[in-house]
Amino acid sequence: MHGRIFSGTFLMEDNGTNNYRGVIDDLALTYGLRAHFVEKTGRGKNSQVYHVITEDNHPFIIKYYFRNSSDMRDRLRVEFSSLQFLWQNGVRCIPEPVMTDDASGSAVYSYIEGSRPFVDDISEEDIAYAVDFLSTLKELRNASGSESLAPASEACFSYQELLDNIDHRHRKLLEGTNGVEHGPFHEFIDKDFVSARAEIDEWCRERFSETSISPECLPVKERTLSPSDFGFHNSLRTGSGELFFLDFEYFGWDDPVKTISDFILHPAMLLTGVQKKSFYNKMLDRFGGYRDLKERVEI
Repeated sequence: MHGRIFSGTFLMEDNGTNNYRGVIDDLALTYGLRAHFVEKTGRGKNSQVYHVITEDNHPFIIKYYFRNSSDMRDRLRVEFSSLQFLWQNGVRCIPEPVMTDDASGSAVYSYIEGSRPFVDDISEEDIAYAVDFLSTLKELRNASGSESLAPASEACFSYQELLDNIDHRHRKLLEGTNGVEHGPFHEFIDKDFVSARAEIDEWCRERFSETSISPECLPVKERTLSPSDFGFHNSLRTGSGELFFLDFEYFGWDDPVKTISDFILHPAMLLTGVQKKSFYNKMLDRFGGYRDLKERVEI
């Protein structure tokens, strides 16, 4: 099926009766797809995702992307083009990109029958599978089309960029809570956090000095492709036990050290210490060609 561009209509919300007339009309007008079944799915906070079955019984996912003047990221373009790049290079543990429409801010993907894996069900094989996937992305760094991929969302290629990112989030948090009376929170964010940030910054700079590792911009050859928001919280397990990875809105080039750290520290997964250590050791092994990887992860 080939993509077609129409002057698509904007999505109409469900009115509580599961009558997704707006989605059905939009599918017909924008993509020429006639649906007889539509239901909202997923737990995404930014985008609206629907499971669609057409009149000829083909299942799809249609995703309407978050757009806001305060967030200039083009989530639609990033995710669709990234999945196209991966699919064209033989990666199959992802949704297949089918069609996209800029006017309505939506895209159609293949439907994957499965459910989110429970934390308690994550096995050593699943950890190894996640590492295999990230290693595949590393191997695709020189594939045709990779040069047109942008940096991942909030990618950090130097120590200063990482600090700037943290400080930016800190400022936004302060702005968002200005005038809010909550003593314990402000006690933490105004004092404890600021003190800890200064102490950790000093420790990191000392480690850079002791190890002679450069805190400056990471060379292009030492970067990797990364989903950025990667983990089992963004995956589906099929009835056969196979894992598929979802949500590539933040995909792009990043520091492999940040990829490792993001996975280990992600609050949505609640990995055990054993699982974190297993992932960490496997990543050090698979990314062994990258200089000072272990020391840089520590910093």
